Amino acid sequence: MNRLKISIFIFVVFTACNHNESKDPTNNVDLDLGKSSCGSVAHDKNEERLQYLTTYALELDVCESEVQTRTCNDGVFDQWSGTYQYEACSVLTDITIESFEYQGGFRLSGGGFGDSSYPHLSYSPGVITYNPKNNSLFIVGHEWEQGIAEFIVPEIVNSRDMADFNVGDEVIQNFAPFHKTDRVDTGINDYFKVTGLSLIGEKLVVNYINWYDASGQETDTSVVFQDAANLASTDIVGPFQLEGAAHVAGWLTPIPDEWQGALGGSFIGGLSTGSIISRLSVGPSAFVLTPEDKMLKVQTGTEIETKPLLDFSLMKMLYDKSIYGDSYSDFDYILYNRDLKNDLWTINSGAAYGFIVPGTNTYVTLGGSGGHESGLGYKITQDTGNVCGGPCPFVADDHNNYYWLWHVSDLHKVKQGIMEPHDVRPYEYGKFDTPSRAGLRGASYDASSGLLYISLHKGDTTDEYSRPPLFFVYRINQ
Repeated sequence: MNRLKISIFIFVVFTACNHNESKDPTNNVDLDLGKSSCGSVAHDKNEERLQYLTTYALELDVCESEVQTRTCNDGVFDQWSGTYQYEACSVLTDITIESFEYQGGFRLSGGGFGDSSYPHLSYSPGVITYNPKNNSLFIVGHEWEQGIAEFIVPEIVNSRDMADFNVGDEVIQNFAPFHKTDRVDTGINDYFKVTGLSLIGEKLVVNYINWYDASGQETDTSVVFQDAANLASTDIVGPFQLEGAAHVAGWLTPIPDEWQGALGGSFIGGLSTGSIISRLSVGPSAFVLTPEDKMLKVQTGTEIETKPLLDFSLMKMLYDKSIYGDSYSDFDYILYNRDLKNDLWTINSGAAYGFIVPGTNTYVTLGGSGGHESGLGYKITQDTGNVCGGPCPFVADDHNNYYWLWHVSDLHKVKQGIMEPHDVRPYEYGKFDTPSRAGLRGASYDASSGLLYISLHKGDTTDEYSRPPLFFVYRINQ
């Protein structure tokens, strides 16, 4: 009898111990409930994760995040709670002029490359765009013809003396004229000047203006070489009309992925240099567009929609409100720097290139500005005895290459209707250090290498009878 009781007791204990092992490790089944777990998460339990609203914070604040949960239901997770979609987020920060690290420079030959009338770089406007595929520059030739050629970039020499620079003479494509040829009608006869080049995929977009458009009525701005690798014989489509005309028909640079949704386009264009100030942006400009929609789809004669996010008319020009107040009646007083307090934008200022630095909150615009120290006059005799043909500083050396840095988040506010295009102000500006005082008339930023190529108009002066551009290179460190 005692032996039977002991046996029953052992059986009961053994059964109870087995009942406490609620999961079968071979199939994740909860033996108590008959429900499966989801890996290490038991049935009816939650898993958490941190998700972000965007991959980048578009303002200078912390990334917006939310904790999301999902519940295990018999071996299958329910849907995550919340709506945020990104696993990581970076804050877009500013760069400063200290981020521009001088790398050196190079020269390009002023010799002839082609059989046209002016197949060389002497007196070139200096407009360029970089081709990372070939480590080359597309560049505009002599201003009397303005054909386009493609030069290999020679080895960059880190010196501030252009006599040390290598002279590149390796040409992938000779100069190919197009204006006033039977290849395309640009829509402009006289005072034609190329103001921007942009390599988009396999195509080369060429922007231009009528330099002396006194009436301000010219609307033709662009043509497109259909095969950038075959400049001499490819089809050329155009002219196109960019909305904004001379306010936008210069540089055309890609908007980084992180900003495309916020700004509403894939490229940013602008132009703030030329003659007849009343038809120009009186300050660096920024217009958003998507050229892939029409311009690159061979729809000649088409107006291309643009959205101004940075733009200044003569009556709403770029000026320092802390000095001159919220409004002004005499724009000449400010533009000619009569009180010698204006260090922002004068009648001699001009922006030749603009781009958004990827991964940052900075829109960079580069060009030149003068008269900040001596003031300016119209058709005056300068201290050197030079008689100016238009506005110029009283002191001839009072002109420098210049930069203006802008918050892209401010452009985003314009897109949202919070600010007006003429209300935006740069967060930093001033002299842009170049070893030569020649004017910065062209540039091209290569995001893959982080290198900025700039060209200085008629900067190469070592040959007595030739004036090609001079080229400097900067790395933008973030």
